[in-house]
Amino acid sequence: MKAYKIFRILKDSCTSALVDGDAGVHYYPNIPATAPGWLAEKGYHLTVFDNAEHAIRFLGDSLDPDLDIEEVEVGEEVPLPPMANPFLLSAGIIATQDEHGKYPEEINKEIEAKFQGSVELEHSAWPQGTRMVRWVKRTEQRR
Repeated sequence: MKAYKIFRILKDSCTSALVDGDAGVHYYPNIPATAPGWLAEKGYHLTVFDNAEHAIRFLGDSLDPDLDIEEVEVGEEVPLPPMANPFLLSAGIIATQDEHGKYPEEINKEIEAKFQGSVELEHSAWPQGTRMVRWVKRTEQRR
Protein backbone atom coordinates (compact mmCIF):
# COMPACT_ATOMS: atom_id res chain seq x y z
CA MET A 1 0.00 0.00 0.00
CA LYS A 2 1.25 3.51 -0.79
CA ALA A 3 1.03 6.50 1.54
CA TYR A 4 2.82 9.81 2.16
CA LYS A 5 5.21 10.66 4.99
CA ILE A 6 6.79 13.92 6.10
CA PHE A 7 10.46 13.40 6.90
CA ARG A 8 13.25 15.47 8.42
CA ILE A 9 16.09 15.05 5.93
CA LEU A 10 19.55 14.24 7.33
CA LYS A 11 22.80 13.51 5.50
CA ASP A 12 22.54 9.71 5.49
CA SER A 13 18.92 9.06 6.44
CA CYS A 14 15.59 10.62 7.26
CA THR A 15 13.90 10.85 10.64
CA SER A 16 10.44 11.48 11.94
CA ALA A 17 9.43 15.08 11.27
CA LEU A 18 7.72 15.79 14.60
CA VAL A 19 9.29 13.51 17.19
CA ASP A 20 12.83 12.61 18.11
CA GLY A 21 14.60 11.39 21.23
CA ASP A 22 12.90 8.36 22.78
CA ALA A 23 10.22 8.27 20.06
CA GLY A 24 12.39 9.04 17.04
CA VAL A 25 12.77 6.69 14.10
CA HIS A 26 15.42 6.68 11.36
CA TYR A 27 14.31 5.72 7.86
CA TYR A 28 16.64 4.27 5.23
CA PRO A 29 15.81 3.38 1.61
CA ASN A 30 14.29 -0.07 1.05
CA ILE A 31 14.42 -1.04 4.75
CA PRO A 32 11.11 -1.22 6.64
CA ALA A 33 11.16 0.95 9.77
CA THR A 34 8.97 0.31 12.81
CA ALA A 35 8.05 2.29 15.90
CA PRO A 36 10.18 1.96 19.05
CA GLY A 37 9.06 -1.07 21.06
CA TRP A 38 7.79 0.93 24.04
CA LEU A 39 5.40 2.82 21.75
CA ALA A 40 4.29 -0.19 19.71
CA GLU A 41 3.43 -2.06 22.94
CA LYS A 42 0.99 0.75 23.76
CA GLY A 43 -0.57 0.77 20.28
CA TYR A 44 1.42 3.69 18.85
CA HIS A 45 2.99 2.79 15.52
CA LEU A 46 4.12 4.99 12.62
CA THR A 47 1.97 7.71 11.11
CA VAL A 48 1.53 8.55 7.45
CA PHE A 49 -0.97 10.47 5.35
CA ASP A 50 -3.43 8.79 3.01
CA ASN A 51 -2.70 11.22 0.16
CA ALA A 52 -0.22 13.92 -0.81
CA GLU A 53 -2.77 16.73 -0.41
CA HIS A 54 -3.28 15.94 3.29
CA ALA A 55 0.49 15.85 3.87
CA ILE A 56 0.96 19.16 2.05
CA ARG A 57 -1.87 20.75 4.00
CA PHE A 58 -0.35 19.59 7.30
CA LEU A 59 3.08 20.89 6.35
CA GLY A 60 1.44 24.19 5.45
CA ASP A 61 3.73 27.17 5.06
CA SER A 62 6.67 25.56 6.84
CA LEU A 63 9.89 27.20 5.81
CA ASP A 64 12.01 24.41 7.27
CA PRO A 65 14.23 23.29 4.36
CA ASP A 66 14.95 19.99 6.13
CA LEU A 67 11.33 18.76 5.85
CA ASP A 68 10.09 16.91 2.80
CA ILE A 69 7.18 14.70 1.75
CA GLU A 70 7.81 11.31 0.12
CA GLU A 71 5.58 8.57 -1.22
CA VAL A 72 6.31 5.44 0.84
CA GLU A 73 5.26 1.81 1.08
CA VAL A 74 3.50 0.88 4.31
CA GLY A 75 2.48 -2.21 6.23
CA GLU A 76 -0.77 -3.16 7.89
CA GLU A 77 -2.94 -0.25 8.98
CA VAL A 78 -3.93 -0.22 12.66
CA PRO A 79 -6.56 1.88 14.45
CA LEU A 80 -5.49 5.38 15.52
CA PRO A 81 -5.10 5.56 19.31
CA PRO A 82 -5.80 8.83 21.13
CA MET A 83 -3.57 11.67 19.88
CA ALA A 84 -0.40 11.89 21.99
CA ASN A 85 1.60 15.08 22.38
CA PRO A 86 4.70 14.89 20.08
CA PHE A 87 6.88 16.97 22.43
CA LEU A 88 6.21 14.60 25.33
CA LEU A 89 6.62 11.50 23.14
CA SER A 90 10.14 12.69 22.36
CA ALA A 91 10.77 12.74 26.11
CA GLY A 92 9.42 9.21 26.55
CA ILE A 93 5.97 10.15 27.89
CA ILE A 94 2.72 9.06 26.24
CA ALA A 95 0.34 11.86 27.20
CA THR A 96 -3.21 12.15 25.92
CA GLN A 97 -5.73 14.77 26.96
CA ASP A 98 -9.37 14.42 27.88
CA GLU A 99 -12.13 16.26 26.02
CA HIS A 100 -11.40 19.39 28.10
CA GLY A 101 -7.70 19.47 27.17
CA LYS A 102 -6.54 18.20 30.58
CA TYR A 103 -3.92 15.55 31.28
CA PRO A 104 -4.43 12.91 33.98
CA GLU A 105 -2.86 13.80 37.33
CA GLU A 106 -0.19 11.08 37.08
CA ILE A 107 0.92 12.51 33.71
CA ASN A 108 1.06 16.03 35.18
CA LYS A 109 3.31 14.72 37.96
CA GLU A 110 5.58 12.99 35.42
CA ILE A 111 5.77 16.19 33.33
CA GLU A 112 6.60 18.29 36.41
CA ALA A 113 9.31 15.84 37.51
CA LYS A 114 10.93 15.57 34.08
CA PHE A 115 10.78 19.28 33.21
CA GLN A 116 11.03 20.79 36.74
CA GLY A 117 7.67 22.53 36.39
CA SER A 118 4.69 22.67 34.11
CA VAL A 119 4.83 22.74 30.34
CA GLU A 120 2.28 24.62 28.23
CA LEU A 121 0.78 22.05 25.87
CA GLU A 122 -2.03 22.56 23.41
CA HIS A 123 -4.85 20.07 22.89
CA SER A 124 -4.77 18.62 19.41
CA ALA A 125 -6.32 15.94 17.25
CA TRP A 126 -4.87 13.78 14.52
CA PRO A 127 -4.47 15.82 11.32
CA GLN A 128 -6.91 15.04 8.51
CA GLY A 129 -5.83 12.00 6.52
CA THR A 130 -3.57 10.54 9.23
CA ARG A 131 -3.17 6.76 9.17
CA MET A 132 -1.21 4.56 11.56
CA VAL A 133 0.74 1.63 10.14
CA ARG A 134 3.04 -1.10 11.47
CA TRP A 135 5.96 -0.23 9.17
CA VAL A 136 7.10 2.36 6.64
CA LYS A 137 9.59 1.80 3.84
CA ARG A 138 11.21 4.59 1.84
CA THR A 139 11.51 3.50 -1.76
CA GLU A 140 14.03 6.02 -3.07
CA GLN A 141 17.46 7.24 -1.98
CA ARG A 142 17.55 11.02 -1.56
CA ARG A 143 20.17 12.85 -3.60
